[in-house]
Amino acid sequence: CEYRNKIAGAVDRMVKDGWSESEIRDITGLLNPLFTPIPNAQKCGGENGKMRADFFIMSYCPYGLLFADRLLPAIVADFGENMEWVPHYIVGDKNGKLESMHGPEEVAEDRYQVCMFKHYGGTEWLNYMRCYAREVNGLIAKFQQNPPKDGKVDMPAEHARIKAACT
Repeated sequence: CEYRNKIAGAVDRMVKDGWSESEIRDITGLLNPLFTPIPNAQKCGGENGKMRADFFIMSYCPYGLLFADRLLPAIVADFGENMEWVPHYIVGDKNGKLESMHGPEEVAEDRYQVCMFKHYGGTEWLNYMRCYAREVNGLIAKFQQNPPKDGKVDMPAEHARIKAACT
């Protein structure tokens, strides 16, 4: 299938760009459904002839950020108009209230990203996500090198700073 060949090409670029084997395995795990056999000899593309990629992320997940910043842009560039893609966010429901692995700030960011995709489209969402990924990864590196003395990070303030930098 030509679509699978393009994805394989993206993985080849990852290797050439120096990604580690574990990074490639982690990221391509998000794409496993695209590599599975197509049942009943269905066409490779969707109903409208386009491939559809649904992926599931959490806005604070380092693997999701790596995917949005480094792999998805390459795949989108390769497929262009031949691909539809939609992000989905992993949350839980506890007594009617959304929860996320990384707390209420992540739920708020997930909501923001959902709204951005819905109202502004994939290109704007991807531009935001690339900036967001760089900012979050920079924040992580900063606190790994210089942990706060009290061990606490003011996530609402950091979240506001990141939003201001990326919007």
